[in-house]
Amino acid sequence: MRNYIIFRLVPLLFYCGLIFFFSSLEAEKLRPFFFFPGEDKIIHLLEYALLGLLLMRCLVPWRGGVPAKGLSMFLGTLHGIGDEFHQSFVPGRESDINDILMDFLGAALASLLYEKFRKRSRHA
Repeated sequence: MRNYIIFRLVPLLFYCGLIFFFSSLEAEKLRPFFFFPGEDKIIHLLEYALLGLLLMRCLVPWRGGVPAKGLSMFLGTLHGIGDEFHQSFVPGRESDINDILMDFLGAALASLLYEKFRKRSRHA
């Protein structure tokens, strides 16, 4: 159980905190890191793909009968909704339903790929 907490749960919680931190930054502080229109959507996709991967690493060992990929997608999307709500209070930032969609797609993609490669590695 201790290894589970250290190697699976701590990275997930740290990453959730990192997402919260970057969501707390005002738009002006982030502007130098964006180079083309729509780049934030790609960032959301990649950001939540990593979250989906970390969620799957936590959920697969003890999911208790609930399909891990479905729960991972749900929790990743729920985190994205909370993130967008949080951003609505940050000066210069706004909430965007398309960001939530990209968050869902990232979490879903990572969850499905994790399960596919996990099954493949068990059969090899």
